[in-house]
Amino acid sequence: MAQRRTEEGKKKRRAYIKKYAKENYRHINLTLRPDEKDNIVSTAESYDLSISRLCISAVEEYKEHHPQEEKDN
Repeated sequence: MAQRRTEEGKKKRRAYIKKYAKENYRHINLTLRPDEKDNIVSTAESYDLSISRLCISAVEEYKEHHPQEEKDN
């Protein structure tokens, strides 16, 4: 009986995590050549970052070094 409760608890926990992620995160899919993916993964690992954090940092740094000109509407 204890084993069954443990499995049920795991299912409930997974369902909660899935629901939380769906409500609080968004996904971006990238299509990359294998060498590009390997480069991103190895770079993230070498800086002890997640791939998400590496991408966010890269965008922030890009924006800092390439300010956008105001556009006429």
